[in-house]
Amino acid sequence: MKKALIVTGYKYPDGDAGAVRQHSFAKILEALDYSVTVVSLGECTGFEVRDNDGIKYISLRYDGSGVSVKIKNRLNYIKNFKAFIEKNGIPQIIMVAEVDFFVLLFLKKYAQKYKIKLLYDSVEWYSPEEFKCGRLSPQYIINNRLNTKWLRDSFSVVSISSYLENHFNSIGVESERVPVILDICSTPSNKRTLSQKTVFLYAGSPGRKDYISVIIKAFSLLPTEFHDMWELRFAGINKEQLVSLCGADKIDVEKIDKSVVCFGRIGRDEVLNQLSQADFTVLMRPQDAIYSKAGFPTKVVESMATATPV
Repeated sequence: MKKALIVTGYKYPDGDAGAVRQHSFAKILEALDYSVTVVSLGECTGFEVRDNDGIKYISLRYDGSGVSVKIKNRLNYIKNFKAFIEKNGIPQIIMVAEVDFFVLLFLKKYAQKYKIKLLYDSVEWYSPEEFKCGRLSPQYIINNRLNTKWLRDSFSVVSISSYLENHFNSIGVESERVPVILDICSTPSNKRTLSQKTVFLYAGSPGRKDYISVIIKAFSLLPTEFHDMWELRFAGINKEQLVSLCGADKIDVEKIDKSVVCFGRIGRDEVLNQLSQADFTVLMRPQDAIYSKAGFPTKVVESMATATPV
């Protein structure tokens, strides 16, 4: 049987949006008669292959935490990857998603040497306004160079949006658009909203890309006599982060404190459960920012899949 690898820096199979997307691609490749293994930097597996919903995966992360472990992970990544390949055989396809530049460069040379089909899953293009340092932010610089310079020869690109697809095709890189993939059969469909209140939910890791501060401001402007009629929930952040991370006005947060519920970071199953209980989800992004055009929020599709309008 033909082999395919998905090499990713996402913490597969922990359940964040990136891991969910890579799991879906693994299922697609499996349906095309490939034996698929996800090589990730998720929770330590002791460098042994494990199973997740029928998909094989292995983590190249050492056990433990801290700076020394992170350095060890980076210094030994290529050695550990080669050891895995020697044990399991050379694949016909490698799909790459969210990896460090040195890993990208290594995989490019490795694929050329063994004539391996190399795909890159492109899901975002950062904007300077997302970061405190703007265009000087390392994350912005790396992501921008990835989209404009590094994904050239040897790569074909799977783009999550038409914006990214058109960009890569315009610079001579073969690209096909595959938007958010979601296994509807595994998504809870037991819709059950609270009759006494209208529940609004934001689910995600916003930083400053989603306009949480604007959402908070809007709800704070509602007359206080209506506050018992609605509840604003946040999955992925706590109340302190509404101000410190998302830039919400502290006074606005205090105004609606009794009507705001924050769950902090929760697992994907619980996120889907919260989606099924909400009357609406809410998401605000600037219309003209590159990251709004290039990305495709998984939370929108998951909300629709649980019969919750956005």
